[in-house]
Amino acid sequence: MQTRLMSFNLRYANDEDPYPWSKREKAICQVIQHHAPDVLGTQEMTPEMLEALKEALPDYHSFGAHRREGDEANTVFIRKQAWELEKEDTFWLSQSPEKPGSLDWGSLPRICTWAVLRSVTNPSARIRIMNTHLDHESPYARQQGALIIKQHLEEFEADETLPTFILGDMNEGPNGEAINILGSCKTEAGAVEHVHDQLPALEPTFHNFKEVEEGEPIDYIFFSPDISIERVLIVRDRPDLVFPSDHDPVFIEATLK
Repeated sequence: MQTRLMSFNLRYANDEDPYPWSKREKAICQVIQHHAPDVLGTQEMTPEMLEALKEALPDYHSFGAHRREGDEANTVFIRKQAWELEKEDTFWLSQSPEKPGSLDWGSLPRICTWAVLRSVTNPSARIRIMNTHLDHESPYARQQGALIIKQHLEEFEADETLPTFILGDMNEGPNGEAINILGSCKTEAGAVEHVHDQLPALEPTFHNFKEVEEGEPIDYIFFSPDISIERVLIVRDRPDLVFPSDHDPVFIEATLK
């Protein structure tokens, strides 16, 4: 069966940005509605933004804890006609992953929200989603965060093997050590890989509200070998000439083998 996923760093609501949230909200919704991902992994979701998007996207169910009370979340949206939520949780990228708000590396708490989803139309089809946002300043913090994600995936797989997607803003290019660590994550089907390897050339995903034609991606979707990638798109939509975010989302169409 086929499914569509998107990883989208929304840029937190900052009134000092050249395109503040008040100007971007409609554009973000238009991008999501146009591409209609079955699974949308977001980053930098503030409570204000979440309430607005929940109202604007009634066809989706959303879940995910905030990294601290009232702070950002890696909220996941699932299209109600495509997937139903079987279980979900959030762990912190720290030495105490189950402790909310815990911080050992980097300048801010970091989290990974994960879920097991069951297909609405084909109940025997199930997938695992992991959605994260690695540290923006410290390579060491990114590496440690990636190791925590790898450890959790290994534990999940020991309990039950499932086709797996890892989505997120990893804050480094494909040759970064954290990306190498995530690329060494294994399911029973084998090691995961990221979708940028499916493109003829690397494309940037962070632009800081300026048009950028060359560079490396820092936003990713990883997938396990029991998934085929049919299409990869770096979405550069500018509804009404508005930048929806300072990142361009990564969109894929995939088939479960």
